[in-house]
Amino acid sequence: VIQQDRKMSVRNIEESLMEIVNEKAQLISLTMSQIADETENLALWTEEYLSGSGEEELSQEYDFTGDGILYKKIDPYLDYDEFVETNSSVFFPTDKEMTGQIAAMINRTEKLDLHFRRIVDNIPYLTWAAIPMGNGFLRIYPYTEMNMFEPTHMQSDDPFYKTATIDNPRGETKWTKPYLDLMGSGWVMTCTHPIYVDGKIEGVACLDVNFNTIQKDFMADFRLGNTGFAYLLDNSGEVIYHPLVEPKADKRGDIFLTNILDAALDNNYKKALEEVFAGDNGITRYYPDQNKGGYNLIAYAS
Repeated sequence: VIQQDRKMSVRNIEESLMEIVNEKAQLISLTMSQIADETENLALWTEEYLSGSGEEELSQEYDFTGDGILYKKIDPYLDYDEFVETNSSVFFPTDKEMTGQIAAMINRTEKLDLHFRRIVDNIPYLTWAAIPMGNGFLRIYPYTEMNMFEPTHMQSDDPFYKTATIDNPRGETKWTKPYLDLMGSGWVMTCTHPIYVDGKIEGVACLDVNFNTIQKDFMADFRLGNTGFAYLLDNSGEVIYHPLVEPKADKRGDIFLTNILDAALDNNYKKALEEVFAGDNGITRYYPDQNKGGYNLIAYAS
């Protein structure tokens, strides 16, 4: 009878774990799919606007600082909060020539503000929506003072741009590894999709998700006893979020690369994790200490 009670208790725990992990996986999958769809749509809208005709003299809504940095003027008829909610901001390297073609690009992409607002309103998990271009031009929403970049900063050198354009011959939507946001909002992951004009990649559509959002909305409500916790890995074992692993970086733009298999010093735990990556969902167990008895459960879902 005691053995049967124990087996029933273990089975109930395992079923509860699987319900929780499946629910988490489904929520994250739906959210990531929605963000991926919106990123692709943003790229398509940008391509449409860039392929049209437009004024090749920079709009009067823009001006240059004394250092030659491009900025968008704040509308005097709107208070600052309202202006931030309805407008994107821009950046262009000071050492690049403002040609008529680039001015037309800046003017045409002004139409994206409506799409930026709609996307951010529909997906509350987002931090930034942006279109960094290969020529150094950046349009980003919501509006912010663009003083975090060096005056000659090139968007093509950044993690989100490289993710979308390197080793991506089919022009697929891709997610970056976690990296320290250049805009100063902390650790982020970016969903990216290349922007094509006349068959060539001209830029990248980007939607950013902040780590605080991942922790607060996907992981923070997980509680199971004194030791239970949830974490998020990519399919190669790279840590996206783990409450016991703190990401570190020397400067903005640095990528967070910590593989859970390399961090797993216990051989039994490592074998259990290898089993996790070999399947789509299920439960595996491992013995943290053979001498003391007892084992830990890992419930996982892709």
